[in-house]
Amino acid sequence: WDGTCDIRLAAPFVGSFGVKEIKFSGRMSILLKPLTNQLPIVSAIQYAFINPPTLDLEFTGLAQMVDFQLIRDMVGEILQSMVVLPNRMMYKMDLTSSFLDTYQPPIGIARITALRGRGFQIEKILIGPDDIPDVYCDIQLGPTKWRTSTIKNNLSPEWNEAGDFLLCDHDQIVSVNAVDEDFGIDPDDDLGTCKFSVGEILLAGKTTELELQKENGTGTGAYLTLQCDVCELIPDLASFETETGKNMLCGLLTILVTQAFDIPLEKEDASTFVSVSYGEHNFCTGVVVDAPGYDALNPLYDSAFHVPLTHEMVKSKDKDVVLKLMNGEDTMLSTITLTHDELVNAPYRTVAATRKVGDHGAALQFRVSFAGIRPPEGKAESSSPNLNAVEFPFQDPAPSPVKDESSSRVRITAVKGSGFKVEKKGWGKKDVPDVYCNVKFGSSPKIWRTVTADNTTEPVWNESSEFILAHHGQILRIDSYDQDNGKNDNDDFLGGFTVTVGKLLLAGGKRDIELIKEGKGTGAFISLHCEVLDS
Repeated sequence: WDGTCDIRLAAPFVGSFGVKEIKFSGRMSILLKPLTNQLPIVSAIQYAFINPPTLDLEFTGLAQMVDFQLIRDMVGEILQSMVVLPNRMMYKMDLTSSFLDTYQPPIGIARITALRGRGFQIEKILIGPDDIPDVYCDIQLGPTKWRTSTIKNNLSPEWNEAGDFLLCDHDQIVSVNAVDEDFGIDPDDDLGTCKFSVGEILLAGKTTELELQKENGTGTGAYLTLQCDVCELIPDLASFETETGKNMLCGLLTILVTQAFDIPLEKEDASTFVSVSYGEHNFCTGVVVDAPGYDALNPLYDSAFHVPLTHEMVKSKDKDVVLKLMNGEDTMLSTITLTHDELVNAPYRTVAATRKVGDHGAALQFRVSFAGIRPPEGKAESSSPNLNAVEFPFQDPAPSPVKDESSSRVRITAVKGSGFKVEKKGWGKKDVPDVYCNVKFGSSPKIWRTVTADNTTEPVWNESSEFILAHHGQILRIDSYDQDNGKNDNDDFLGGFTVTVGKLLLAGGKRDIELIKEGKGTGAFISLHCEVLDS
């Protein structure tokens, strides 16, 4: 987004300054849900940045001479709290649709393990002994960050330490910064950073080694080996009783606040919101006032809040979920309290209700649920958690018996390609590509390769392979190459893409997808067919 603005601010002893231009850029997730059988086809549009966007502010006045990093940080935090996953903005196409139907639950918990490093260098010191690095890592996904322990005086440190993050999209970026810890007044030294998406490491077989990069993008010669597992959210709370590492989670608390009814005020005086608290965690819905298109006495809040739970947070069992219906900052209209035991003993660990509040007939609609975590080595009982149903927030109302893995399979067919280009060589020669595809499915490191279609810009393969289907969120990775036959001539990468099984099935099982190279479309497409096989 690139917008001009005219914002003027004044501060005592500082003077006036302004902001004349705001730019932020990043990749967005657009969610159309739920689908309907009549126009406008979808009931609501939800949108969010998958990762924190790049922000650029251009100041005027005094701020032109000063780096107002504090203001940039504040704007970044505001964006993070509103429109970066897991937070989403929503526009209702159908005003009668329920937020309980449009809400999209997290995929699960991403468990990132820092295994080991290698290739770190000794720093030569003119006076005194040389400095062998004391290495630790800062690991971040979204707003959450954790730090490994420090391995002292070691060029090949081993940690084997894991930490958990709430995962809402496989394209969310994990950032790992290696640091040499120094003591006293000497600041810690930056040893480099590596970044990867959760989907990339899953496609690499859940474990990968990455070179640390300097700020200018050059390699440092030092490497980190990292592992990623995705843990499913389930209604079984056995994980609440299991001791975990200090950076690991045992569950998730989800709070949905949808609507209030019959607010006992004059509509001109209504300025209501709901304050939500759980232990040290505090949230607020947006404020609803009387305005065209808004019903201030039956306000829609349509807000979702997530609290990742540690073992220490749940073992005391004395934390309550408190919902306060407020009018302005100073007037509390009523309070609803949900105890730990009430949630634990509720069907599917969920309390979904429209409860009367106060003595004047007002009511508040909400849904609050606990979820446990299935360890990554556990076997999934269902295709994926279904957090949208009120009575059954994590699975279908009548879950089917557990099936053997081999009973659920999917057939992927690489049908054909189109739009490949002829490469011009020297002396008037032209290289018509010899195209083949490498296909990876899910977290398996195995690669299925098609045959090579020689000398054509419109290759046809019609080749199929079958894979075990665990859930519709499994990722398919396609990479296309031009096969070269020279002894020292490597095959040329023509582009690639990722797509989930669910997206292919929603498109009717057939889809033409453009190859992407260096972040840009190539104009070449691969036609895929996807078919779920009967058990």
